[in-house]
Formats: sequence, structure tokens, C-alpha cells
Amino acid sequence: MGIRNFSALGFQNRIISFMFIVISASLLLGSSVFYDRLNGRLEVFDNHESADKDVYIYSKEVPELKIKPFFTDDREFCLLIPFTDKSWAWYVPQGASLSIDGTSYNTGDDMRHYDENDKHSFIFIQDGVTAEWYMECIYADDMPVVSISLDENDWISINSEELPSTKFEADLTLVNQDGTVGFNGLCRMGGHGNATWLKCKKKSYEIKLFNEVSLLDMGRSKGWNIIANAMDPSNLKNMIVYEAARESGYEYSVGCSYINLYVNGMYYGLYLLTEKPVAGGCITFTDDLEKDNIKMSTSEDYTPVLKNKGTNDEIRYYDMNSNPVNISGSYLLEFDRYDETLDESSDESWFMTEKATDIGSCGYQVLIKQPKIATESELMYIKNYVRNAENAIYSKNGIDPESGVNFRDCIDIYSWGMTYLFMDFFAYQDYSAGSLFFYKKRNDDLLYSGPVWDYDKCMTDDYYSEEPFPWYEKNDIYLWYERMGHFDDFHDQVVRNYCSELSPILQNIIDNELPGWRKIIAPSEKMDEIRWRMDQGYESYRGDLVQDWLIRRKDLFDSVWIRGEKSSYADNVY
Repeated sequence: MGIRNFSALGFQNRIISFMFIVISASLLLGSSVFYDRLNGRLEVFDNHESADKDVYIYSKEVPELKIKPFFTDDREFCLLIPFTDKSWAWYVPQGASLSIDGTSYNTGDDMRHYDENDKHSFIFIQDGVTAEWYMECIYADDMPVVSISLDENDWISINSEELPSTKFEADLTLVNQDGTVGFNGLCRMGGHGNATWLKCKKKSYEIKLFNEVSLLDMGRSKGWNIIANAMDPSNLKNMIVYEAARESGYEYSVGCSYINLYVNGMYYGLYLLTEKPVAGGCITFTDDLEKDNIKMSTSEDYTPVLKNKGTNDEIRYYDMNSNPVNISGSYLLEFDRYDETLDESSDESWFMTEKATDIGSCGYQVLIKQPKIATESELMYIKNYVRNAENAIYSKNGIDPESGVNFRDCIDIYSWGMTYLFMDFFAYQDYSAGSLFFYKKRNDDLLYSGPVWDYDKCMTDDYYSEEPFPWYEKNDIYLWYERMGHFDDFHDQVVRNYCSELSPILQNIIDNELPGWRKIIAPSEKMDEIRWRMDQGYESYRGDLVQDWLIRRKDLFDSVWIRGEKSSYADNVY
């Protein structure tokens, strides 16, 4: 399968642009160069507003693709280069001089190919100051590249936000796996994530194009995520899960592809470019309730309204002067922990479930992702629909004794059973912090589960746990999924989903997909390790752990549900 079928900076708050001049302490006070020690290594920055003060290489075939050095210490730097078969040329600032191993280079001169692991003498003279380093080149072929250029102050602002909220205009160039240009145009770029944004040095981002475009053979969309996989040093977990979901019977699944990310010429690592789990992303509703709402009103007609703050009856909607004729759908919803910081300034609508959760006495917050601009009538319609389903799910036999509603009449057991199976098999660890999506389509009585999203904390769970999650243990399941798991017909659906779909899909991934993914990302993982110094062990070792866990986990499930064997593990947990 090709790269599509992968389907597919902590760093300093004051990063401006890397530069090649290290000068003596006597000149430092009068210079724009400063030092900052990060994780025991020296990085060199310069606060010139223009990139024409930097030395870098650029692709002659794709001039927008430029590569600046990454300093590994005060005497050495690496050029982290994609596409060895491209013609790379030097850019040398006017009035400066550059020599490598005694050969002089000017702007436009070809960069010769340097073997990996070889160090080369690099002498740069500018403004009468001579600086010497050792240069090493590292390469990563067969990997698409996203190169983004934006104002340095905007880049600083994005990465300085406590939580992502603002997007800035940028130029984006996507270079396909074969070296051809897949996209070149404007976008808006901002941060992405909650826990990963707060906890991890390597950040995730969002981009929004000005028109719907297909990138790397994925669906047409304006919005895309650039996922760091910072909590998964194997870089495999999201890919495995998204590919398994894509090959299963889920109506909607997230497409993705590995990429190398460069911003303003600096390498930022191996990332996963993904479709967004939203309407207009990987979800293609045939109707658009939000557009219908906007058509019915003018901008001054809708005002956010928040009621019953801090209670199980808390709701947030938009006060509009009318409603579409048909408000039965489509709705995209997300279970989330209650967030008391959300207020009228938030751009989504929401309501609460009634049942107590594992993390408090109140219900879960249900965010209405589509339509974000929901009228009061729409909110009350979907709120009542969800609560009726919940009451039935929490009833003894799945039938609400008061309303007579049977959860089987309002829940698509196949998709909810598949999500239950994914959470259990892959040992999903993020179930109480959001990213659990479900939806209701127009003129359809069922609530559907999906798409699955955000599985970087699963399987071996490297980030939070000192010890890997054991492959032989049953995962804790919460929310509605746990309650439905008590019903025999729901459990039977979960077993059918595994035996007929997930087991053969996993076997194909283990035998055919996983070896290819690991091989093709290995050079980029080496560059990523140089860039981030995560100190989480070699990615190849982490990949071995995930692969071994996956094989053992599948054999356990096969032994219980396919082969009908009884093992000590199976007796205890399944």
C-alpha cells in the first residue's frame, strides 16, 4: 500500500529563526544573537525580522522548500533533509562567505551530497566575524513534506498560547511522496490539542485552507490536523487504529498520512497529517443544519445564550429568530468532561447528560460540533433525544420503564459495539477526557458512534504509565459503552464485530501494513529523535513493543472468541 494507505516544539517561547553565527562573549552584548540551553544542548537563535540573514539550503525544483540547520550543541549542527534525489542549492546572505571542507559556496551553488554520519568543516564569515562548526547531514526519503512559512511573531504567538485559540495566515507547500508538489497556497494555522498542548514540547497544529482540497489522496476538505504523536514515541498507534477503522464498517473514519513538517525552514519532526473528525472533514453529511440556520437569519440575529450554569440542566445555544423546517439532523456530538471554563464566548453549543460519571456527580457535557450554531429548538430536540437513549441504556433491561423507549430502537448497535471493541482491544486510555464522537442523521432514528479519534494513548500507553498496559488485561470501559456491555445482544454484536471484521483486519495490518510503515518512517524517526531528544528510548524499540503487544493481544482475543479456548487470562477477564 502507498503512503495514502497509512490512511493515511516545547520548544522555546521566543523562537525566531536559527542562525549560523556563534560569536565571542565580547561581541554578544551588541549582537542580535542569544543563547538558550534546552535539555542540555545549546541552540542558537537570531532575532532578525528577515530570513535573508540566515544560511540555508533550498530545493531547486521546489524553491519554497528550504532547510535551516538544527544545532545539536555549540560546535555541531545537522541539516535534516528530505528527498536525497532533489537538487539542493545554498543560500548565502549578501556580503557573507561560506566554505565547506575548503570549498567556497555562493547563493545558487549546488550542495553536493554528503554521506550520513560524516562530519564536515563548515566555516561562515559575516560582518568580520568567523564562526566554525561541524556539519552533518541526515536524510529521510519517501516521506511527504509539509512546509509552512509565516511571520515569526505569529509563530511565537501560536506556541505561546496557554491553549490553542488563534490562527494566523501562512503559506503552505505540500510535497508528495514522489517529490511532486501536491498543494501550494495560503492557509490559516494554529495550535491543536488540550493535554498534549499543555504537557508536550512537540506540539500539534491545525490548518485551514481557503478552499476544499484533497491532500495525499484523502477526501476534499478545508480543515486538517497536523498531529505530533508526542505521547506515542512509536508513532504507530494512531496509524494502526485509524487504518483498522477505515477498513472496518464504520460509516466515517479518519484518513491520515505520515509527513515531515518544516516551519520557516526549521525541521519540527515526524507528524501525522489527518482529516478532521468533523462535518466537512472526514464526515460528509448530505445536509448542513448550520448553513440552514445561517440562511434563516442575519448575523445580528443570533446571540449566544448560557443557562443553568453548573447544573445538570446547563445548556448553551444561539438565540435566533427562526428554525429550519426539518431539525431532525444532522448532528455531530462529542462526549466530554464538564468544563466549567466554557462560557458565552465559546463557539460551540452544548448540554449535559443526566447520569453521574466516573469523575463526578454531574453528567457528561455533550458538545454539539455540528451545528455549532444551534438554535434553542435544535438543542432541546437533540438533548431530549440523547437523554431518552441514556435513560433506556441505564435501565435494567435496556428499556426505560417510564417512557417505554428501548435503547435498541435509538442506538445503532453495530457502530457502538465497534467503538466498544476498539476501546477494549486497543486499551484506549482517554475515554473520560473527550474525543468520543457520535452523530444523528436527518430523518434517521438512530444515534451512530464514530469516528474513532485520538488513540495516541492506547495499547502500551507509554506516556502516562511506568509499566505498559498488559496485553492480557481487559480495559476499563466507561460511559454508555460500559452500560451497554452488560446486555447480551450488545455483547454478541461486539463479538461478531471482532470475529468477522477486526480480527482479519488486524492480521492484515500485522502481516502487511505494519512492517511497511515502520520501514518507511524509520529515517524520519531518526531526524525526529535528533530534533526533540525525547529521552523515551529508541523509536525502533518502542515500535517493537507496540508490535509485540498487538500480536499478543490479537492472539488472546482470537483464543477466546474465535478458537473458543479457555486460558487463565481468558477465564479472568473475558
